[in-house]
Amino acid sequence: EYRARLEAAEEELQQLRALDPVTGAGTYSQLKASLDSELARSRRYGRTSAALMFGFDDDQGVRQSLGREACDRYLTRLVQEIRGALRGADRLFRMSADEFVMLLSETDLKGAKVVADRIWTVCDAVPAESSGGPIKPKMRIGGAIFPHERVRSSEDLLREAHKSYRALQTGAAQKFVFEP
Repeated sequence: EYRARLEAAEEELQQLRALDPVTGAGTYSQLKASLDSELARSRRYGRTSAALMFGFDDDQGVRQSLGREACDRYLTRLVQEIRGALRGADRLFRMSADEFVMLLSETDLKGAKVVADRIWTVCDAVPAESSGGPIKPKMRIGGAIFPHERVRSSEDLLREAHKSYRALQTGAAQKFVFEP
């Protein structure tokens, strides 16, 4: 009986680790497993996949302007709206306080740009409510595609998406998708 309760508690803990407690988005460990599986499928069937990384340009400033609770409510609402704009097969993961990754199955560069535009529109339409009124945090969106000469593994795909995202100029809302 003790062993059964322990196994049930471990399973519950594993499920909790798979989801971000604030937004309900997947976590890094879930992303890594999903990426490996997706790229194996893409490789086998000769299909493309994409990863988009997006986040706030100034996470600390946003948190300071809103306060922790309001920022968490904003992120939760933003994630819900973004999920509504994605296909059922697309998956969303929270990497850090201010960065998210979307894994887009069977999506080429053109499709990744369409999704980036859609996410941009959603982020623009969801203001964050501060005590001084609504604010629109500056966002950045970057991404990468598989297959590509620099993308052979899930680590490569994440690295290239992150490089694309980080290459954007700080201080200005921008979107960019990796160009081969």
